Amino acid sequence: MGRMVDGKRVTVFLTNANGDRTWVVRPGDTIDDVYRVEAIGDGTMTLTYLPLDVRQELALGGPLLQSVAPTSVALPLAASPPRAPLPTEIPLLFAAPSRVAVGNELVVNIGVAPGRGAQSAHVELTYDPKVLVAITPAGSGGGRVTLDLAGAAGVAAQVRFKVIAESPTSTQIGIQNATAVDARGASVAIAVPAAHEVAIVQAQKTN
Repeated sequence: MGRMVDGKRVTVFLTNANGDRTWVVRPGDTIDDVYRVEAIGDGTMTLTYLPLDVRQELALGGPLLQSVAPTSVALPLAASPPRAPLPTEIPLLFAAPSRVAVGNELVVNIGVAPGRGAQSAHVELTYDPKVLVAITPAGSGGGRVTLDLAGAAGVAAQVRFKVIAESPTSTQIGIQNATAVDARGASVAIAVPAAHEVAIVQAQKTN
């Protein structure tokens, strides 16, 4: 929404896509215990997505986040699940770009919230093999990636895709058959977000 500079102190005013929530943040602040504000520059604000420890940049005055990894892609400020998880459910953490250029890679980070009792989890991602091809993990393909996650400190994994569509389009990455068990082997309910929409855009030409 805007930025205020008082000497060396910079304050940024943020709003969500619906316009019904606002935040006033400075370096060091956290947003809903999900994002931490690392730094505020002239045109960007650096944030860390805490659940997956992913560093991102928000273009001030723009609606999209951008990963600072070498294959930078635009990420949404926050994913909106179809409903709030029930008290007995563990949120499934999902971070992925909302825009990727033709020929580029698309990186999906997925995991189960730590500290909620899940010792292992099984998740299947679905995608359109005419638009994307799975690069990692090995053995993925045919429009489906199966992930078996394990580890008490927050089970998580990364899936890398490459855009093989030759022209702009849109596609979805779905989440199916998400299950988890605790240390005793008992089932743990998982709150699964809706399918993630990705816009495939034309690559920018460089001189």
